[in-house]
Amino acid sequence: MAQAKKGVGVRTQLIANILTMLVAVAAIGLSIWEGRENRLHNRLSVMPNLERIEFSNREGLSDSTFSLRYALYNSGLGPAVLQDLIVFREDSLIFQSQPEEKYYDFEGFVDDLHRVGLGESFFTHSRRAGELLRAGEEHLFFRLTIPVEIEGVDKSGLGYLRQEVLSKYSFVFCYCSVYGENCNSIQLGPRPPETFSCTF
Repeated sequence: MAQAKKGVGVRTQLIANILTMLVAVAAIGLSIWEGRENRLHNRLSVMPNLERIEFSNREGLSDSTFSLRYALYNSGLGPAVLQDLIVFREDSLIFQSQPEEKYYDFEGFVDDLHRVGLGESFFTHSRRAGELLRAGEEHLFFRLTIPVEIEGVDKSGLGYLRQEVLSKYSFVFCYCSVYGENCNSIQLGPRPPETFSCTF
């Protein structure tokens, strides 16, 4: 009888040890799963989403100027890190911010403005690779202001500007989240060549 009780006790202890081990393994597995879920949540919680803004209007009490603004708006949950700014003119690559993280100086753009008689206009700002575009904010790319007193202004309205200058330029912004994930691109102006894609 004593031997039987001893055998039952050994089996009970063995089962208890096995159950303890299974609980420990399950706890470790749950901890690993929670860690992965938290990391995924953290990455999704900083996912950026850039939208383009093109806005034009007349300014001044006498309608003496009209302006055009190209900008980006980050409607995502986290900041967007610009990986590259690439500029095409009529499907030809004319500028790339990487690898030196240069600002686009609008050199060819200014030449075209002069060519069509809009040389008195001015614009501001630019963007470059490496910049951080915060969520919930508008980020100006350029603002072009044109005095209506320019000779030939009747044809130098917004439609003329789009046809003669803006339709020739495609500004492509390649961006990722701060983790280097959720990468995407957006363009201002016409679509870039079909053969083009950002290199992330």
